[in-house]
Amino acid sequence: MLSGKKHEEAYRMAGRLFSKDHKLLEQFIGVTLDRFKVGAITKDGAIGQIAHVVTAVSLPEEEGADDWRAYMKAVIADKDA
Repeated sequence: MLSGKKHEEAYRMAGRLFSKDHKLLEQFIGVTLDRFKVGAITKDGAIGQIAHVVTAVSLPEEEGADDWRAYMKAVIADKDA
């Protein structure tokens, strides 16, 4: 049985997200949609932000995928967006 980082990497390679990832993703999508709703970002901007994360999650880290968790946290923390 895998444990720790190896277990997390096996889940990631299988395209699965951990519970903490789901919570972060839900918060990220909520913030993105709220910003679109109030006109802080365009529809294309919202789609682009969400598509960026979907693409990054689907790529293995060794293929140059960025840190999608850090990206989502930065978008959430950007109060001026």
